[in-house]
Amino acid sequence: MLCLCTNDFVPNILLGGGSESDNMKKTGLALVLLLGCGVLSWAFIRPPFTDLPRFVERHRDIVVADCVSIPPDFVIVDGKKIFLEYRGVYPFDVKVVRMLKGSLPPGNRRIRTSFTMVPGKRYLLSNLGYDDDFQALAELSVVEVSDQFDLSQLDGKPVKEQVASLLSNRLATLRSTIPKLEAERTLLEKAVHE
Repeated sequence: MLCLCTNDFVPNILLGGGSESDNMKKTGLALVLLLGCGVLSWAFIRPPFTDLPRFVERHRDIVVADCVSIPPDFVIVDGKKIFLEYRGVYPFDVKVVRMLKGSLPPGNRRIRTSFTMVPGKRYLLSNLGYDDDFQALAELSVVEVSDQFDLSQLDGKPVKEQVASLLSNRLATLRSTIPKLEAERTLLEKAVHE
């Protein structure tokens, strides 16, 4: 069994001790370990959505909030806000308007997420963090809520049903948007191929 803690493992890779074949094997092993760490860290940053009960159970806080401001590193290109330089996780200022789960009071708060948010839009946000830092990093941890959705529809429902209602609202919005996008795509393809 190979122990990466030995005193001669790292110096041999760095200093080239041993045969050329051994050095290639050790360098390959080091590369695999580094890539493996990168994959594991990405898996931590963006945990996958598996099912709704587990989603509700795992997230410490689930809230509905309005996006107040975007990071200063955004620029506007063709009418859309984009990151000037992508670095991973960004701070967004939000105003919590309803708590579904957790202990966050309504009011202003800074969250961190790798998902894009737009000021003036309302979002379902969920936090996997276990400290004071709200981190909306998992899949479906930032979901836009339509302007027409009446939050009073959530009154008296269990958390899982509240989240399901908000996700269903987003799904309905997407379903109504798809035909319009398909029609636009068809026209654009026709225009490009003429």
